[in-house]
Amino acid sequence: PIISIIIPLRLVSIGYTNEQALSIFGVAMGMTFPLLYIPSTLIGALSMTLIPDLSSALSTQNYTDINTRINFSMKFALFVAFLFAPVFYALGSPIGEFLYSNTQSGVFLTYASPLVIPICVTGITTSCLNALNLEVKSFRNYLISSVFLFFSIIFLTKSLGILSLVWGMGASLVMAIILNIRLLNKKLNSN
Repeated sequence: PIISIIIPLRLVSIGYTNEQALSIFGVAMGMTFPLLYIPSTLIGALSMTLIPDLSSALSTQNYTDINTRINFSMKFALFVAFLFAPVFYALGSPIGEFLYSNTQSGVFLTYASPLVIPICVTGITTSCLNALNLEVKSFRNYLISSVFLFFSIIFLTKSLGILSLVWGMGASLVMAIILNIRLLNKKLNSN
C-alpha cells in the first residue's frame, strides 16, 4: 500500500499530472504485474504439494530427502521462469494489445519480463522455508528485501520514471533470494 502512494507522488514530482501518474501506475500494477505472476501460479501448485512433503521429511530428519525435494523444486521453478521470460520479452507489446488493447502495458511487460525469474525463485524458496518451520525468518527476509524496493522507488523514479518499479522489484527479489538461500543452506548444513 505504501508503494501505491509513493510511486504516483514521485511521478508527479518529475512532471506527470496526477491523472497520468495514476494511469501509468495502474497499467503497471493492474495490467502488467498480474501477467508476470502467472508462472508463479504453476510453481504455487508445486509448493502446495512440497510443503507437506518437506514437513514430513523434517519430522523424520531425512535431510537427504529434503535436499532432493528442494533441488527439484528450484530446477522446476527455473524451468518455468525461463519458459515465460523470453515469451514476455519477445511478445510483450502484442500481449498487452491483445489482452488490454493497451500498448503501454505490453511495453512495460517487455521491460519487466526478466522479473519472472526472481519472482519464481523467491516464491519457491519462501515456500521451502515455510515448510521447514522458518516462517518468521522468511518474513524477516521479506521485510529486509522490501527496503530495496522502497529506496529504489524513492531514488530512481526521477531518472527512470515508472521503470524504477521494475528495478526496485528486481533488487528486492534478488535480495530475498540471497537471504532465503542463505537461510536454507544454514538450516540444511547445520543438520
